[in-house]
Formats: sequence, structure tokens, C-alpha cells
Amino acid sequence: MRRLHAERGLPSVFIDDMAHNLHSVRDHVDDCLLLHMMPDSPLHKLAPKPEGNVVRASDWRHADTLIRAHIRRNSAPRAR
Repeated sequence: MRRLHAERGLPSVFIDDMAHNLHSVRDHVDDCLLLHMMPDSPLHKLAPKPEGNVVRASDWRHADTLIRAHIRRNSAPRAR
């Protein structure tokens, strides 16, 4: 994810169902919106929950709202 984003001045979003992956992106990409989307399965109910600034999206409509808000907040022109 860090290589894909390449420290561009653009908002980034990472969506996953695994806490480990979300935490890894958090540790390597600044200001990335981290969305936790878990399927409703017995296995996922036992999985570790993400910590910190990871946001739980209940469904794709909720994720859409969160992503659009993140892009609006982080797309303002930045001073150089």
C-alpha cells in the first residue's frame, strides 16, 4: 500500500476484514482511511478486532459515506 500510494498528496483508503492487514497499513501509510468490513461468518466472529483509528463499516453503503467524507476532508489543496 505504501508503494502504491507513493506518498502522493492524495487521500487513500484501505478496506480489509483482517486486523493484522489494517494495522500494517496504518503503520506504513499516513492519513489512510482504514475500513474494517467483516463478513458475517463464525470464523470472523473469532478473529481479533482492529485497534486504534480503524473504522468499522457495516456495509458498502456505509463504506461509501465514509470514503466520500474522507476524500472531501483530505482533497483540499495543500500548501507547499
